[in-house]
Amino acid sequence: MYGIAMPSMLATLVSGGALLYLMPYYIKNGWLHTKLLLVAFTVIYHHICLIYMKHFRNKSNIKTHVFYRVFNEIPVLFLIGIIIMAVVKPF
Repeated sequence: MYGIAMPSMLATLVSGGALLYLMPYYIKNGWLHTKLLLVAFTVIYHHICLIYMKHFRNKSNIKTHVFYRVFNEIPVLFLIGIIIMAVVKPF
């Protein structure tokens, strides 16, 4: 988490911010707002995962394995939406 996921998230956010700075005309497009919202949801998901990791570390986990199986699929939905917004640009 701290060796790969956190640095990758920070690099993605910094490079995305740099692209927005260099191409400010994209801000007027609706697809970008949707994509940025999905990216924000992904960052929130990342931080929720950190909370769950602390629960495992403290042995205070009360969730079932079924919960984590479903919870594991949430970022896939976000990433599919992000890819569609970036490639298709539907609106």
